[in-house]
Amino acid sequence: MRNTLIVGSGKSSRANIEALLDDYFYMNKKDVLVILPVVSAPSEGQIFAAQYTKDSGIQLLVSARQDVSLTGLPSATLVDAENPVAEVFANLQNSKDAVDILILWDDDDPACTEALAWAKKLGTQALDLTNGMIAITPADDLEVPAVVLIPEQESLKDDFVDVEDPDDDEDSEEYDTDELYEALATLVRFIAPMLVQEMEKYRK
Repeated sequence: MRNTLIVGSGKSSRANIEALLDDYFYMNKKDVLVILPVVSAPSEGQIFAAQYTKDSGIQLLVSARQDVSLTGLPSATLVDAENPVAEVFANLQNSKDAVDILILWDDDDPACTEALAWAKKLGTQALDLTNGMIAITPADDLEVPAVVLIPEQESLKDDFVDVEDPDDDEDSEEYDTDELYEALATLVRFIAPMLVQEMEKYRK
């Protein structure tokens, strides 16, 4: 089995992508699992590749966050991933199966650079799916970017207030009291002129 990643947002025609994938599937006798790491939304090239993969009877797996729209992609096996590119490569680096990396290259797409860095780390050639499957040579200093994950306890602390903390209670009560005084003062300023008018009536 060959794990074939298709990543990136580089532009290419549907006909070009289908022709290149057709040759690729033929050479590998369709013993392929195509994996699409989707970062914010599938790129046009990824959509073309996924649709042709499905039409060719090849297995398709999509790795993406649950909140990402996958509009345009055919039905596939879905894997929830907070950092799709990093998690896919991390899972494959110890795999005994072959790994091919097909990049829809775009100089401004960080996912392309990240995939190329992983290719270098795994000792695998990355091929440019927008340019005739030509090998992409990584820079000597290219490294896989570090993924910073927020510890669960810290993230929860930002979302919830510890009601057992006396300091939090005091701050909350002080804030509520200030709000009440301000509301009462506004009400008095509104009602006072009306009271004066009524009193003037009785004096007459």
